[in-house]
Amino acid sequence: MASRRVAEDLIRQERVTVDGTLAHLGQKVDIETAVIEVDGVPLPLRPGLVYYLLYKPLGVVSTASDPQGRQAVVDLVPTETRVVPVGRLDIDSEGLIILSNDGDFINRVTHPSYGVTKTYLARVSGSPGSRAIARLLDGVELEDGHAAALSAKLIDTSGGEALVEVVMGEGRNREVRRLMAAIGHPVVALVRTAIGSVRDQRLEPGSWRELNLTEVRSLYGSADDGDEHAIDVVAIDGPGGVGKTTISGALAAATGRAHLDTGAMYRAATMAVLEAGIDPADDVGVISVVTAADISYESGRTFLDGRDVTAPIRSLEVDAAVSAVSAIPQVRSRLVELQRSWVERHGPSVAEGRDMGTVVFANSKRKVFLTADPSVRAARRSGDAPDRPVDDIAGDLKRRDKFDSSRANSPLRPAQDAAVIDTTDLSEDEVLAAVLQAVGLES
Repeated sequence: MASRRVAEDLIRQERVTVDGTLAHLGQKVDIETAVIEVDGVPLPLRPGLVYYLLYKPLGVVSTASDPQGRQAVVDLVPTETRVVPVGRLDIDSEGLIILSNDGDFINRVTHPSYGVTKTYLARVSGSPGSRAIARLLDGVELEDGHAAALSAKLIDTSGGEALVEVVMGEGRNREVRRLMAAIGHPVVALVRTAIGSVRDQRLEPGSWRELNLTEVRSLYGSADDGDEHAIDVVAIDGPGGVGKTTISGALAAATGRAHLDTGAMYRAATMAVLEAGIDPADDVGVISVVTAADISYESGRTFLDGRDVTAPIRSLEVDAAVSAVSAIPQVRSRLVELQRSWVERHGPSVAEGRDMGTVVFANSKRKVFLTADPSVRAARRSGDAPDRPVDDIAGDLKRRDKFDSSRANSPLRPAQDAAVIDTTDLSEDEVLAAVLQAVGLES
């Protein structure tokens, strides 16, 4: 990364922070949990993180597995570490795609609010003129909303076809193809040539290499998380029994915002797995079920394939399996997609969970992490299960905490810029008042 002398110079120049605080010479840090940044850009230091750059061939799907048995991108990279594709590239397209197990990195590269660009070379029918190129830049209305290229230019024409370079700031399903079809020049072939500043013309279809540190940091650094991109959602995280659901609901009611219980969505996914007779430890089976499940949350009710499952997802069977199901990266990716879409549909919201501020809505400017003494948390949870001994509940919470905080993908931890509120000795009204003040919504 840097020589010791260069690193010391960076620290003296006050360009290095640890968990949001200026670093000092001789400081000791835990690289498992510390967030270290240079010039505001994170350093990926946690052991076990991998970043693969793959040239996806035609006919390969951009998923971790495929129910139809087609070859997937994860089949083309090393399998020692479980990774997921960072975004998508449709089966009929080829080119660069990244695979990683770094949840923060995946979020920054894929979420459109961060503005990491993707560059494509499209071979299209006909020869787009200046008016057609202008339409790409001005944008057209597609079935899922307005879409526009950040830049577009004609590269070459030959034999009734043309090459057009298109740079996009988001990655909706087959967006470039639909854009080109909308202006009357359907795509014949499509290649992704760059992700942010990362390019590699030496990679051949099916080949891969690891991203170097400079490339990883360049993608972190190109993720624009300025205020103009911040989504209006209050992200509330914390372990079980700290009062997330109660406070989130009260906050939503007090501020007129929509309320999303993301934990209920993970429980619904787990219920789908159990109903299908799939072992929660069977990653492939779980991914197949969750990918096909219709999971939604509306007005405080949770729905699975059109059924109201608000009550049954609170069963002991779901309790016992939800951590294992939720830890699978592909499950988290699927649920994160649903959660972001939910907020986009509902507008200003309050979202509660375990990775709202660190992954799902990492660019939110309103983040809270609730905590409480373990014995208090167990006592609160006993109200939902009066027949269970408090000691048993405390044991379950301890195991869940350990599992959630140590998992490789989206571990439970406060976001760097979250307000941490200890609810142990506070009433519900006092916690609500503290949260309102912390997120700047007090009247």
